Amino acid sequence: TAWPALDRLLAPQLAECAPPGPDRMRLAVFAPGCLRALPWASLAPPGCVGVWQVPALGWWPSRPDPAGLACWLEPADAPASTRLGEAVIAGLRAASPPRLVIGGVADPGREIPEVQQVERAADLGLQRLRFYGHGLPVGATDAVAGLQLAGDRAFIDRNLAGTRFAVGAEVELWAANPSFGDGARAVLDLGDRLPGLAHSMLGAGAAAVLDLAWPVHDFVKAMVCEHFGLLRNTRAIDGAVALRSATRWCAALVSQLQGRRHTFTDAQAFLAFVDGKRRQTARELGGEPDLIVPLPPAALSGEVDAWLAEVASPSHLAAFRWWGRCDLGPVGQVAGT
Repeated sequence: TAWPALDRLLAPQLAECAPPGPDRMRLAVFAPGCLRALPWASLAPPGCVGVWQVPALGWWPSRPDPAGLACWLEPADAPASTRLGEAVIAGLRAASPPRLVIGGVADPGREIPEVQQVERAADLGLQRLRFYGHGLPVGATDAVAGLQLAGDRAFIDRNLAGTRFAVGAEVELWAANPSFGDGARAVLDLGDRLPGLAHSMLGAGAAAVLDLAWPVHDFVKAMVCEHFGLLRNTRAIDGAVALRSATRWCAALVSQLQGRRHTFTDAQAFLAFVDGKRRQTARELGGEPDLIVPLPPAALSGEVDAWLAEVASPSHLAAFRWWGRCDLGPVGQVAGT
């Protein structure tokens, strides 16, 4: 009996929020605790596409092995190349072929066909969406913070208006999409806030989102992404725990590289050592080491020492974040990794 009363109280305010004209509003309700059967549809005012419950951010049991992967790669050249990431994504796609490959538009023009492809991934019930690329430069607000696409196009909050992810879906944004809101929150102490596209993805029904707080070196991003992907492909493991394990593995790799930096005569020797470690790790995790794609030498420019000094900055690994569900809490650990 409380729902009709709540409906009467909220309906006028929700109706005022509805956009004018043919556009319709998507309303997401962030509810505390676990998912429960509640009559959210009764809250839908005129002009609203629908009302969906989105799990609150917290710790509760989750399905550790989401089924079905959509993989989206947006290559980029200098000054922020994704050549290392492209090699990693090629290997991950070979080891575990995605059900849907997004992107690859030869002549995008002014359209954003990726929007329809993301909607299709959601309609198919795919429960993992992996994006690898770059975010836009810092946006004025979270609404215009997003992903950089080919042809100087952008994927931002409004592009998710028609997307509704399946229950339990997870989104991996291997890109930073900051906004000036990040700085305002730090300076003005504005309280809790879901930044950038993380808020948008959760609002579209995702149960968890992986993203980066700020841009990081492509080597670090590629290594963390690969180890994360190998863990998800070979083990039943929660995404938050896999991310924690992947960042630790990358930190150990960088430490080894620093300790051996004087033995690398050139970039070829450096990359040969890294590729050897990547194949060894794939074998230890039960994967196929032969499917690991070697890192391209052209991606490593300049002196190895200078390049490694940049890669070793602790700010890179500090950027990775996990928003949403995790069944083991913040101290989850994977045995043997």
